[in-house]
Amino acid sequence: MDTSTPKLRYQPYRLNSLPEPPEDWSMLGEGEMRCLNRFRRTELDSLLTFHFWGIDHGIQGTITNGKRLKALQKLIYYQEPGHRPQSLAELVDFERDAGPRLLNQRLEPRPLPISRFYPDPPHPAHSRLIIGYLRPPDIPSDISDLYVQQFYFPPWLVEGLLPSSFSNFPASNLGKAVGLTECALGVGTPKVVPVPWQPDAMDVATIDNNEEACIDSALDTTVVEAIERAVMRFAYKSLERHPSAFSRLARPSLTATTPHDLLKAVVGSFSATSRVALSGDVDQFDPQGTLYHYCGRGPVYRGSSSTVDAIIVAGMFLDAGLTVIDRTDGWENRFQKFEQAFIDAIGMNWDVYSAQVSADMRDLFWEILSKCVHVPDPNALLSMWLCCTENFAQFHFSHRDVLGGCDCRPDVEIFEQSSTFAAPSGREDINGVSMEELLARYFAPVDYCTGCGKQAFCRTVIQLPMRLVVSPGDPMRIRRHTGNVTFSYCDQHGQIQTATYRWIGGIYSKGTHRRVYWTDSERGERDQGEIRMYDSQVNLGLIVGGIPPAYPEDRVPAEWWQNVNDLPLLFYERVLNPSSEVLNSARASITRMVNMQRQNQLILQEHDPWTPLKAMEMIP
Repeated sequence: MDTSTPKLRYQPYRLNSLPEPPEDWSMLGEGEMRCLNRFRRTELDSLLTFHFWGIDHGIQGTITNGKRLKALQKLIYYQEPGHRPQSLAELVDFERDAGPRLLNQRLEPRPLPISRFYPDPPHPAHSRLIIGYLRPPDIPSDISDLYVQQFYFPPWLVEGLLPSSFSNFPASNLGKAVGLTECALGVGTPKVVPVPWQPDAMDVATIDNNEEACIDSALDTTVVEAIERAVMRFAYKSLERHPSAFSRLARPSLTATTPHDLLKAVVGSFSATSRVALSGDVDQFDPQGTLYHYCGRGPVYRGSSSTVDAIIVAGMFLDAGLTVIDRTDGWENRFQKFEQAFIDAIGMNWDVYSAQVSADMRDLFWEILSKCVHVPDPNALLSMWLCCTENFAQFHFSHRDVLGGCDCRPDVEIFEQSSTFAAPSGREDINGVSMEELLARYFAPVDYCTGCGKQAFCRTVIQLPMRLVVSPGDPMRIRRHTGNVTFSYCDQHGQIQTATYRWIGGIYSKGTHRRVYWTDSERGERDQGEIRMYDSQVNLGLIVGGIPPAYPEDRVPAEWWQNVNDLPLLFYERVLNPSSEVLNSARASITRMVNMQRQNQLILQEHDPWTPLKAMEMIP
């Protein structure tokens, strides 16, 4: 018996009490799954022994390798997304945690927060909430905060978050007995390594003070969220609306020189709708229907306008041409007339237009845009998008490629800048390929010659876009395209970096009929998978939100992206951290305020005064 495996003192969680996951869901990428399928019985048994600590897999009858993999797949599916292994290397990393604690705590029947690292639930007499604990709002009220906190502890070793009885790496030898290690499998070392956790003096002082440690949960949530929102603004400052962009609210601009000028007013029209009652395919008004969020309106369909309508609404969601990064110095001279017309179309008050006025205003835009599209086809989705956004910097990316390095071809260096990523497709993709695999393939630092096998291609990424626009190539089935995607690339300094993007929406097609599906959660908010939908052919161009996802991994209804001739135009936003300078400044500011409060000083009298809001409002 392996002495490093903790003894289970509670009833095992019955995994077979839960429904089977969707058939098209996969816990790993295609290449890694092929590698996993080649594992021997002894290797798979080691995986099950490790990952099913405290869990009854419920396999009936003869245990085959297929049943082993199916049980493992089901287990990973029901784990909290942040706890799931993200690669084969992490799946076979026996220095990670395993057990019911890694399951989604919203499941019924409800799992205990126990695992190899934490073999017992937290006890109020011996456990306490750490500083910064934030209870998610959707957690059932009957789960204690100590339980919730233990559920959310990371699945890797973090010194300072481990129970006092933890003295070694549990189960670290479990896989070595059968040669099941990352290096032996050729998948590299795990991404995640043990991280020392050392609270600073302010953390220790606060933890040791029982009065300060007992923070009101609701207040704590509000404060933490306000601080995070303020700090994260610096990471995404380039995607904020530029001061010169049209305002959605009244913006006084006149200088009064006579008493009569004071009587002038800015009058605007705004929709009075906040919710809509719909039934069917979320496209039929019904007084007894389900209530959804009203998210505005776009142009109303007429003739063959579906593609133009969808492009306008996608531009509205993206603030295309209106962000700080779009409007760097000289933007007035860079934007073409088609792009300026697109910005004007985005800024129209579609919410309050009648069907006739809405169609007329959209047709005015199409009259201008049709002169840009090489073939004035109102259904040419990609051509229209490029005409409208070619000089908008939020979509720009560039890379330098060196072709050659082998005897089969001469060396050629190519520099490419684009605003749309054309996803390359391979013969093997006809049965389905994940978006992550497509991006990893495109941004791969090196490739090899099919003739001689030597390295024959090197790609250096000079700039990644804040928002990535993806246009899939030949018809293919794209799987798991509405989640986060992560890929590696080589930067200008020759260093391998990692980038992560989140799906924010797309223009989807069924023939010449277009729909816009978009995420219904803003950046940083808890994402429940809900989406928005816009279809100019129904309900006066209504944009409806709060729609449940079609599937957990692919939120958009399958009939709008699977087995269709016209592939979607997809949008992803980069996931960023603030710079270390910003975080250090925020930390120093909080520390100063804490010290002032402890010294009974008034913060607003002792701090460095803020820039007046009135001065900021004077910026044109």
